[in-house]
Amino acid sequence: MESHANRYKRYIKPLLSISVDFYIRVFVQVFTSAAEVKRSPSKHSLVFLCVGCGTFHLQPMGRCIEEGRSKKYPPAQGPPIGPSCDQCSSRFHLGGPLWTAPIHDAAFVNRLLKSIKECPKLFNTSERIVGLLSVIAEELQDCPLYYTVDHLCGVLHCSTPSLVQIRSAVIEAGYRASSSHACRTALKTNAPHNVVWDIMRCWEKLHPVKRKKENSPGATILSKEPAIQVSFKLKPGANPVSRQKKLLRYQENPEANWGPKPRAKRKKDEETITEKRQRLQGRRTVEGEKDYYKQFPCKRFKTGNCEYGDECKYSHDGDLKIGKQPDCDDANHLREKSESKTEDNME
Repeated sequence: MESHANRYKRYIKPLLSISVDFYIRVFVQVFTSAAEVKRSPSKHSLVFLCVGCGTFHLQPMGRCIEEGRSKKYPPAQGPPIGPSCDQCSSRFHLGGPLWTAPIHDAAFVNRLLKSIKECPKLFNTSERIVGLLSVIAEELQDCPLYYTVDHLCGVLHCSTPSLVQIRSAVIEAGYRASSSHACRTALKTNAPHNVVWDIMRCWEKLHPVKRKKENSPGATILSKEPAIQVSFKLKPGANPVSRQKKLLRYQENPEANWGPKPRAKRKKDEETITEKRQRLQGRRTVEGEKDYYKQFPCKRFKTGNCEYGDECKYSHDGDLKIGKQPDCDDANHLREKSESKTEDNME
């Protein structure tokens, strides 16, 4: 949207961006200003993602330097990393560009949340909307990406701490932490990646694991000693208010196979998804292909060991020969058929 708006000297301001269930919704305001369009490269970044431990690094595509009334937009400086990951020594994948500016407007979210609380009976899903907006209001706006606690523990093959414990450790290290409305186990933080892995090393010290593979990313990370020492005791601000109030933050799917389905069709008898899959199995098979193997003799039938009988896809004709030449009548019929097709094409 930003790139299309820039073509007409316009730019966008995201008000609310949500990823819930099976859809994504983005609400934006569009403004006109040729000067603000020059900021667009500084709002986008490329991401370097480690294939071993999942550490990510952002490379801005531009800069914006303001000195009084003077504004400069020089090219970006980089890269922010070396040829390999400094934590697990793995290589990087390059992706993007992605939007790294704030995706929510805090003032708009608070006004929307206040209006829904004043009229809770206005929507049938008011309880869920309040929980979702409360989590969005608690998110860190200056952190575009997040970690997942289960992924961090999966790299190290260790037990998983609670979200409150790991947020407490981040806060004790002197950084901020929050959750994300897009993932239940998300960890948004402004802490550098080396601090995050030092926290995980401290957790592994308390809950040791068996190191099976020496060349794995987890073994490489655990081979280094943590540069900081943190405690996982509860800290103020680690437990979000939305969790303390027990709001409906992450609603579970109401049933199995819940989500977008094919368009409705008029049918007398309703069938389940499993029955429909069985009915449509092999529906793209061409009818002519079923008799294709009948031109080949059955090897088991020759030895008298064919168990399929008439259901066998190969021929049980003892006089059948592969590559049998057609007789004169068949040859004449084929010649007439090919000539008729040629005349039809000429017409």
